[in-house]
Amino acid sequence: MTVVGTKKNATYEIEKPTTHDAGEYLCALDTPYGKLDAKIPIYVRPLALSDNEHFTPIGDNEFILEGDRKSTSIGGDVNLTCPITGHPVPSIKWTKDSKPLELSNNVMLDGTTIRIKVSNESQAGLYSCEAVNEYSVGGKTSRLQLVVNKRVEIKSQMAWILPLAIIIIMFVLLILIIIACEARNRKKPDPKHRYGVE
Repeated sequence: MTVVGTKKNATYEIEKPTTHDAGEYLCALDTPYGKLDAKIPIYVRPLALSDNEHFTPIGDNEFILEGDRKSTSIGGDVNLTCPITGHPVPSIKWTKDSKPLELSNNVMLDGTTIRIKVSNESQAGLYSCEAVNEYSVGGKTSRLQLVVNKRVEIKSQMAWILPLAIIIIMFVLLILIIIACEARNRKKPDPKHRYGVE
């Protein structure tokens, strides 16, 4: 960061700004004609930041993101975090399958994280975190939005049956093939008897 001053201007330059540089800055000038100060805001639209989660843009819109899928079974827990930053601080709203998320004893909101105690398969679906912030520049108000979608999958309690059925079917087929080969070998006539060779 550098501050450059001339007789007419004062410039505060931020090299390679990040989201941490957002906020309200105070410029205070002390001149021969008196003191003057002004507040200068630096705004940041809602952004998704996370060290341990990957986000993929959906289609051509870089502000609608797909987060990591979560998978659990009935009786398990799922925590979905909305890792959003921005200035002013964005307001956050959660939806499930495009409808407002209903909170209950099994679905609780803790800051920007929803904690789900999975009690039935209806809790599977697409959970979306919608973050919005607004600010005005030059009399024009901007309303900016970011959506992060996270899919929750509930494993069926009977999911083990299909792999077991496939193994049993393969085992039965193997036994049938062995029995068929043995039966075929028993039916083959001895070549010595076939041609009358002693």
